[in-house]
Amino acid sequence: MSKRKKIGLLALLVLSVLFVLLFLAFRTAPAPAPAPAEQPVAEAPAPAPLAPTPAQIERDQTAALQTVAKTFVERYGSFSSESNYANIGDVLPLATVAFADVLRKQMQAGTPKEPYGVTTRVLVMKVDARNETAGTAKMTITTQREERKGMLALEIVRYQTIVLTFAKEKDVWKVASATWQ
Repeated sequence: MSKRKKIGLLALLVLSVLFVLLFLAFRTAPAPAPAPAEQPVAEAPAPAPLAPTPAQIERDQTAALQTVAKTFVERYGSFSSESNYANIGDVLPLATVAFADVLRKQMQAGTPKEPYGVTTRVLVMKVDARNETAGTAKMTITTQREERKGMLALEIVRYQTIVLTFAKEKDVWKVASATWQ
């Protein structure tokens, strides 16, 4: 037998012995000890909820108003000549009954003959006035508007402010008017 074959057989024998030892080591490993029985733990009474502070109430009321404002402005201010005024249809549920009628009249305006689109993003929101008891509010919102016109889709970026007035209908803030400045 050649020296090369002897080395190969010896290596095969060593690997076989290692394999058998590993197999036996894992097979005869002791079973893990059973976990001790859990004893029931008495539950501590839940702490009483803390009453919200005036600052928290103010923040929550402002957040509700800002959520409606941001959604309204970004949808109302975005338009595509291919969407058939879907932007206005999207904001109708956010408007008061009277303002929704005004918006529906805007939807009846003709669409531009050439491709046209505007994308509006809210940058800054400022609550100018809010009266919870009267259910009225006013906000000034700064936006970035990207306008695309014509077949070449030339883009113009501009910053524009919109003033929103709000009224509460059934304890929900609704947009009562929107005026671009």
